[in-house]
Amino acid sequence: MTGYAASKLSPKYTFVVGYIISGLGGFALIFQTHFSGNIYLIALFVLFAKFGASMAHTVCYIATPTLFPTIVCGTAFGICNLTGRFAGMAVPTINQLPGYQPMLIYTSMNLVSIFVALALRTDYE
Repeated sequence: MTGYAASKLSPKYTFVVGYIISGLGGFALIFQTHFSGNIYLIALFVLFAKFGASMAHTVCYIATPTLFPTIVCGTAFGICNLTGRFAGMAVPTINQLPGYQPMLIYTSMNLVSIFVALALRTDYE
């Protein structure tokens, strides 16, 4: 589905759509205490958050060759992978924060990512 979205939209706007979907799922999970009786609704919110994050991750593989020159494309993948691994080390600590703070951090990172994605320049525009 991400490939179809990337072919119809530019990679820039596919990133934005993925982060919006992921952010909406995360935002809804902040208020999960209001839906605690309905486990299916909470599962739907988790799926939205995961689908949007997977969409943005997949478009990275589709768009990187168009966003960077071929000679530095592998280096760009490596730097992003290294940054992601270091950020992943903070996840257990963030997960132990009380209340809704982990989902608030997740949702705020999606919001930041939307603005960063809007600043991308692509060959498609």
